[in-house]
Amino acid sequence: MYIFALGIFKKVIVADTFGKAVALGFDAVGTLSSMEALIVSFSYTFQLFFDFSGYCDMAMGIGYLFNVPINFNSPYKATSIVEFWERWHMSLTRFLRTYIYIPLGGNRKGKIRTYLNIMIVYLVSGIWHGADWTFILWGLLHGILNCLNRLLKKPWEKLEMCCLSSFSVREEFYSCFRLIEFTVIEAEIGFLNYLPSRIVGFHLWMFILGAFFIVLNFRNSREIIFKPTVAKSLVTVIFMLWSVISFSGISIFLYFVF
Repeated sequence: MYIFALGIFKKVIVADTFGKAVALGFDAVGTLSSMEALIVSFSYTFQLFFDFSGYCDMAMGIGYLFNVPINFNSPYKATSIVEFWERWHMSLTRFLRTYIYIPLGGNRKGKIRTYLNIMIVYLVSGIWHGADWTFILWGLLHGILNCLNRLLKKPWEKLEMCCLSSFSVREEFYSCFRLIEFTVIEAEIGFLNYLPSRIVGFHLWMFILGAFFIVLNFRNSREIIFKPTVAKSLVTVIFMLWSVISFSGISIFLYFVF
């Protein structure tokens, strides 16, 4: 229940809050300032991360009840595309390796044949995902990147620095992160309103900075050695209740089409 509560909280409270800013930004791409574009980019990254992480935690929590093995090993912590696929959808990766890559010859028939086999495997992976034709391109790109990752051992060249032409942010973006729960609590407990009332976009920046901090510093759910405590019980209850009462505003999972 603790793992499940973490997952549903990540999805309903965190991912869907970022999703509001994403929807707003995607609907107004041509009019975004540079800062708004950065906010939307970060928001989409965190929406995807917490949406998928939340889904995995909920599946993991239910899976623990039936002794189902873990299928994802923190793929976004991978430092290369090769390692990413060692962590991502591990049962699918094992299947593709066992029934496609190895029968095609694997890496036993020279470099050119090895890279061709890799491309075939990732093309099949794109077709398997099959939610849209773009996933065939997605599989093809992952195959190319995987080949390049293996071919080029040196670090990737540094990216060019982006140029910020405008730091303005519209109120609509700030309001995406101003949850009604925060508004009520800040109104009832006066001193909690001190920073929000003095820092423009306080809730937006707290969500983005908080997401960065969680992603970079917290253990993933599968790494947690669970020991029942009063604090964990309270977290479970609070996260579950908060998520359930927020159901009226949820969006579908980004992975719902699968």
